[in-house]
Amino acid sequence: MKKFTFVLDVVTDGELDTQTIADTLIANVENENVYAAVKPVKITALKEQGFKVWRARVAGITEESVNPKPVKAEKVATEVAAS
Repeated sequence: MKKFTFVLDVVTDGELDTQTIADTLIANVENENVYAAVKPVKITALKEQGFKVWRARVAGITEESVNPKPVKAEKVATEVAAS
């Protein structure tokens, strides 16, 4: 037999029914030869900065990809022809 372990992070502004998430995961993997146990480990309150750090490190979504900086127009050098 093999044991597979998954890490699932869910971040939301609102409430989340953790039991429904657990039941859904178990329902999608259980059959005669598969045994599964899903339980919420901890719920952590994230402040805005903590969310941004988690988003960048874990999800790979940086602030620049969410709010790109405006592109500055390139300065074009013009030569003045001497008469």
